Amino acid sequence: MRPRKPPPGLIAAAEQDYHAIRDDLAASVRAVRLLAAAWSEVEVFAEVYYALGQVNPRAARAMGAAAMLQIALGRADTLPPTTAPRSPGPVP
Repeated sequence: MRPRKPPPGLIAAAEQDYHAIRDDLAASVRAVRLLAAAWSEVEVFAEVYYALGQVNPRAARAMGAAAMLQIALGRADTLPPTTAPRSPGPVP
């Protein structure tokens, strides 16, 4: 990690994407929770790892950055749980 703040141009670009990525993260976390209710931890990890490898690398990096930020801010457990079960499948 850098010891200084990112340049203004990078902040402006990130601000455009962050809210959408955070919403995608919330949806993905709900999907992972469904898988975790039925699969082993290693099976879920393998599915998520595979799914992230199938998306645009920039999107995967953004999702990872948003996830780390939410964990660091103590918000990882504040995402609403999924109430409607669906069959396990690829994670979005």
